[in-house]
Amino acid sequence: MIIMKLTKQDFIDILKRKFTSLVMILIPAFVIMLIIGAVLWCLRFIIPESLTAQISYYIDNPDELRKLGEGSEWLFVAVQVLQVVIAPIPGQAAAFAGGFIFGFWKGWGLTTLGLVIGSLIAMVLARLLGISLVRKIVPESIIQRFDKVISDGGYMTFFMIFLLPALPDDAVCFLAGRTKLQILPLS
Repeated sequence: MIIMKLTKQDFIDILKRKFTSLVMILIPAFVIMLIIGAVLWCLRFIIPESLTAQISYYIDNPDELRKLGEGSEWLFVAVQVLQVVIAPIPGQAAAFAGGFIFGFWKGWGLTTLGLVIGSLIAMVLARLLGISLVRKIVPESIIQRFDKVISDGGYMTFFMIFLLPALPDDAVCFLAGRTKLQILPLS
């Protein structure tokens, strides 16, 4: 085992790189959150009244919505897996629905289970099928923006991407499958 001593300047350089990686994630996340908020605000004028009435009914009567979810835990987990691998379903909306239907803790657990399984599948697919698959699934702009961030930032940056809303965390799973990060960092 080789032990290297870091100089003060090396340590400062590492901190600067980590800070730059974090800023490269936070600024676009904030901009995306503002855009999503503006879109949602504008959509309130477009959504038909019948749909808003139905949504309002279930929000006012959550027990009615929970009755629809009885016995559908594995279906919900499958939806969460698919929203990562295929990605047409917005993940935050599905997680919110899971919490609303199953309750906070059960919804959180089912969401986490589905996301972990889906993320592992995405990473393994990217590792097995390579860059050609990733280029078909992930837009080039996201590949260019996040590839270096994930490779340089390691597991902590990868984890932070999942914590921040509105970041393309599903696409990042495919990118992470291409990096040298271990899929299961157990060693």
